Amino acid sequence: MIRSEKTYFISALALLGLYFLPYLLLGEDAYVTIHDNLDSDFLYLHILKISRTAFAMDPMAVVPNMMNGIPRAALRSGLNLEVVLFYWLPSYTAYVVNLVLIRLTGFIGMWLLLRRYLLTEPSWALIRIGIAVCFAIVPGYVVHGISVSGQPLLLYAFLNIANDRQTQKDWLIIGLFPFYSFLVWAGLFIVIALGGLCLYLMWTQRRFHVRLLIATGLLAFGYGISEWQMIYSFAAKLYVSHRTEYDYARLLPKTFVHCWGKSVQLFSDIQYHCGSYSTRWIRGTLVVAAIYAFLHKDGKALRRLAACLLLIIGICLFSGFYRFPAIWPGKGNLLQSFQFDRFYFLLPAIWLWLFALALRIIQQPRWFLYVLVLGQAGIMIDANHEWRVNLRKLAGRPTPGFISYRSFYATEQFAQIRDYIRQPQPAYRVASIGLNPAVSLYNGFYALDSYQNNYLLSYKHAFRNVIAAELAKAPRIRTYYDAYACRCYTYVAELGMKEAAFSCGKNSRSQVKHLVLNTAAFRALGGRYLLSGIPIQNTAINHLKLVRVFNDRTSYWRIYLYDVL
Repeated sequence: MIRSEKTYFISALALLGLYFLPYLLLGEDAYVTIHDNLDSDFLYLHILKISRTAFAMDPMAVVPNMMNGIPRAALRSGLNLEVVLFYWLPSYTAYVVNLVLIRLTGFIGMWLLLRRYLLTEPSWALIRIGIAVCFAIVPGYVVHGISVSGQPLLLYAFLNIANDRQTQKDWLIIGLFPFYSFLVWAGLFIVIALGGLCLYLMWTQRRFHVRLLIATGLLAFGYGISEWQMIYSFAAKLYVSHRTEYDYARLLPKTFVHCWGKSVQLFSDIQYHCGSYSTRWIRGTLVVAAIYAFLHKDGKALRRLAACLLLIIGICLFSGFYRFPAIWPGKGNLLQSFQFDRFYFLLPAIWLWLFALALRIIQQPRWFLYVLVLGQAGIMIDANHEWRVNLRKLAGRPTPGFISYRSFYATEQFAQIRDYIRQPQPAYRVASIGLNPAVSLYNGFYALDSYQNNYLLSYKHAFRNVIAAELAKAPRIRTYYDAYACRCYTYVAELGMKEAAFSCGKNSRSQVKHLVLNTAAFRALGGRYLLSGIPIQNTAINHLKLVRVFNDRTSYWRIYLYDVL
């Protein structure tokens, strides 16, 4: 590395340090994304720790805290680095350490890839560092490990092997990648993509590349080892999953216009789990690069741009129109229960690789390239919603409506509830109304309601008996539950099913006036208490007794504790 690039590299690390700073200074008072994070994937890692099942390797093991026990194989493997981090560190600390590791992996991986295979000359040092910083702060979900951020590093190792430049480090990267990513979200699609690249390279190089095939096999084998419990439980059919009742035909519009709209949105902004950011700046850069290539009669450059862009368009169209082939075999088929449309997890890295390729084609003037990189960096900063909320809070200008980690999980308040009940938490079950069930689960309560991507079908049916009358009053919620039910919540028709229905804070004026629960079915499941974020007016007909209201200054919630008689 030349001296100037070392300076750029260190400066980039310092900038990334500023990115991490709000999380470090605010601590648990920082805002952390709730949707599909604190309410689910983050929570699962915490539950594995407090339930002492993180490293349970028995395929028949269960996690007892949720839904009267869900299969251990349904959650992240104990061989995954994230599980290890959350087991040994306090959960918020583990989240921040995970954040740092993932962002640094993205930065170093993209820098190495560009330095060796696209922007190779020393004169490109600042630009490749700038693009690497942009990729490092792609606002993907941290709880997916390096499923997205690790892709450039993985491709770097893969291309080293393809070009006979491999070292032991490259094999180590490929071998360890599955143990810090997740097969279901991205791993399968990465293996398929690299398998396709392997065949393409062998075809273009006109040789049978044994090492390349071994590298692809090693990656697939690594996922087989890291996720062996999940794979074995699926192959051996150890339990019947609620996913076997997925019914896209009832859940999703089946029109060309809607599917096209989803494809366009994916092309414009990417999907939020893997890292949503606007691609408009890159698309504008592509137009400029195409004009440059056309004027210079560079057909090879045009073909490379077109090939990369067509790959992106193909992924977007496949994902947008995936529901059509998925519904043809009927409800609960493998195409629905596994969701093979997640090739969009490849898009954040492909778009920035395409951006670098476009800059390579434009080449001059160099100041113009710097402006383009700065513009893309600005888009990335704007896309990092969580970070911007925390930065404003750190500056003394908090954004209303964004709940901090501490306020959301309200550990002091729920400790008061636990102490008031004065029974061992495994001895009774709770459910939540007006607040997310993740809160009680985080605090060690055994909850009948939960957000789970994979649990027993029999439990879905059993819990439905509890809320059947409420589902009957709300056709939209009924369809959602019967055809999906990952959010197996205590739905209340008059509250609806939007996230606000499960986020009724202490300042909420909502009340539940017409609740109809099957409390006999609730008690049959072991239920004893309802934790409600808002008052329930018709307690008598539901056999409920308000025993106490809990307030805490650090909590977002006011909790009404009801005994189910």
